[in-house]
Amino acid sequence: MGVVGLLPFVKKACYEGNINEFKGKTLLVDVSCLLHRGVFGCAGKLAMGQDSELYIGYVQKYVKCLLMLDCHVILVFDGRPLPAKKDTNDSRREFREKYQNLGTELLSQGLTAEAHRAFSKGVTLTREVIEKTIKTFNKVRNVDTIVAPYEADAQIAYMMKEGFAHAVVTEDSDLIVFGCDKIIFKMDPGTGFCVVYEKQKLPNCVCPVFRRRFDFVTFRRICILAGCDYLQGGLQGVGLKTAEEVFTKASSQTALRNILTRLQLYTSKRLKVKVDAEFVDAFVRAENTFLHQIVFDPIRRKQKPLNPYPERLEESKEKNFVSQGEVEMVFAKRRRFSEIQIGSAAPRNGVYMNWTARDWMRMYGQIAEKDGDKEEDCGSKSSGVSSQ
Repeated sequence: MGVVGLLPFVKKACYEGNINEFKGKTLLVDVSCLLHRGVFGCAGKLAMGQDSELYIGYVQKYVKCLLMLDCHVILVFDGRPLPAKKDTNDSRREFREKYQNLGTELLSQGLTAEAHRAFSKGVTLTREVIEKTIKTFNKVRNVDTIVAPYEADAQIAYMMKEGFAHAVVTEDSDLIVFGCDKIIFKMDPGTGFCVVYEKQKLPNCVCPVFRRRFDFVTFRRICILAGCDYLQGGLQGVGLKTAEEVFTKASSQTALRNILTRLQLYTSKRLKVKVDAEFVDAFVRAENTFLHQIVFDPIRRKQKPLNPYPERLEESKEKNFVSQGEVEMVFAKRRRFSEIQIGSAAPRNGVYMNWTARDWMRMYGQIAEKDGDKEEDCGSKSSGVSSQ
């Protein structure tokens, strides 16, 4: 997942550290990354409809490590499939179905080891897996869950931008493209080893010419052109280095569509593909998806775009925006995750309906108040309200 080769590309913005440096902090966890790894070990059982909680144990290793450091942990789950990612999701589903069928065939032939390898390639996160994980961690003190309206990436980016957490634990490099300030990669719950990315060091990763006039908008476009989940496959022969060359040579005043349609003018590499209007439109949609995907605002308790829509955006276009969806209110009363918990923050103490989300964050975590309120340490227990 994410942009191919992005982590090596931004290595000068990263350092090898230890999770201990985040002691007492509020951390978001991209739990889908952990679950995908966790279900790998029990793929055969899940494929055959058998019960297994091995994936929960895998997530627990990470959560336990963070809780031992007095961290406030917020697990962020994916919600509905993102329409802007339909092509990518369809391709992945076909891939999984292929290996699920292969695994079933191999199993019928008594080839257990080969069947397990096939099932591992075709495993997916089912509703039951997600629900069981949420129910498990809703019972754990100082652990909260939130289900994104669509993708966890955008929800995490929003919560980081609004100051809900100090950093995010993930293996998805797309969070770099979403603009998160601090990301924890390659965390080892046994040793605490991790690789920490810091957005402020990003200019160190690009060529000197671009470094002198670095801006994150251009960097995001470099990543999109190199190929991301929202622009399936990107352009053949165009990786991060070539994309960097294109946007470095192009004037910052040049319109994006003009750069894309005249791509060959900005690179010394001979491209084998021709950029047509369809690709340009797809690129713009991909950028809009990074910018305006729908997220849940736990302060106002409603869904909204990650960043405000462009001014003068026609109503008809807004309804069909790539990020998908009109801004819709989220019901205050929640019962079952499978029915209506999409886009809800769900503390396990059961008092969420009596508190505002700001009260919740003041109790359990740290939020950077825009109005100048003093930030509270994530280990604060001043209110004395039980979280169980």
